[in-house]
Amino acid sequence: MNIATVLENILAAPDVTDIHFTDGGPVWIRAGRELIPHPDNLTVESGELSTWLSDNHFRSDPVATLKEQGGDSDFAYSTGSCRLRAQAFLSGGELCMAMRRLSDNAIDFSQLGLPEIVLDLAVRPRGIFLVTGQTGSGKSTTLASVINHLNRKESLHIVTIEDPVEYLYENERCLITQREVKRDTESYVRALRAALREDPDVILIGEIRDRETMEIALSAAETGHLVLATLHTNGAVATIERVASFFDGPAKIAAMSVFGSVLNGVVCQQRLFDKAGKTVIVPEVLVPTDGIRNNIRRSQINEITQEMRTGSRDGQLLFDTALRDLMNTGRIDYETACFYATEPDKI
Repeated sequence: MNIATVLENILAAPDVTDIHFTDGGPVWIRAGRELIPHPDNLTVESGELSTWLSDNHFRSDPVATLKEQGGDSDFAYSTGSCRLRAQAFLSGGELCMAMRRLSDNAIDFSQLGLPEIVLDLAVRPRGIFLVTGQTGSGKSTTLASVINHLNRKESLHIVTIEDPVEYLYENERCLITQREVKRDTESYVRALRAALREDPDVILIGEIRDRETMEIALSAAETGHLVLATLHTNGAVATIERVASFFDGPAKIAAMSVFGSVLNGVVCQQRLFDKAGKTVIVPEVLVPTDGIRNNIRRSQINEITQEMRTGSRDGQLLFDTALRDLMNTGRIDYETACFYATEPDKI
């Protein structure tokens, strides 16, 4: 089995989103909700995945390299028809690879189905805007739509720092510089420090993973840059808690004071399927009103949820409200709404 040829054939089906390979094992594909073995019972011959990874990513023994790197490695791969985000990893000592199809181009924000206020918050000229959610919730797609909007409307220098680069952009009105961790720079922190010396207007950080990255992001926002970034959290308030958790003692007080001042907004996303089997993004939106900014500065996290519950006029949106709206319009059923709800008994 030639992996490159198999990829081209599988990806010819537009509904296939994910492909899974195990050295010496069957190929699995995800189309819509279900993950199933490939209908033609395709199997990767022993050693074939190792050879493909050596030729396309590692340039050396993949198993030995993965063990040195902690057991997994992310990268991007392009076929003749599309780009994929891939992760090579070890499972039970066996070499595996999961690949996810990426959109060929950043889509227009209007196609995401998110409230317009999300874009309004994201394109403010300075500050920090966070897109959060679990893996596969569409965070990268949302940020790509924001970059796409800026590229058409503004004249800016946009620096993206990603691991790996997912969407590729062509300069329209903006100069877009894309840096990939491990390919163009050794780490997010190094690239972020360097970006501040590269005359940026906008800095996109693929993921904030540690205190140092968060510190530099806040400093960049405070000094007049627009910072767009993702975090892995399950709600808008949980995002504030996550930022706070990076710090302790006096440093936490100082960091939260800055964060409360520079935050433009948070959108946390869940991805589910509607009754027709189509993907729908369910958002939770935090708009930083004066009251919420004060709560963040004082680390009064519990007060923020109440502000959001009573702040629909300001654009606040809770997951459960968004789910009820989808249920009331007939896109999802009651059981689906309850399954994803924060408080199912109130749906």
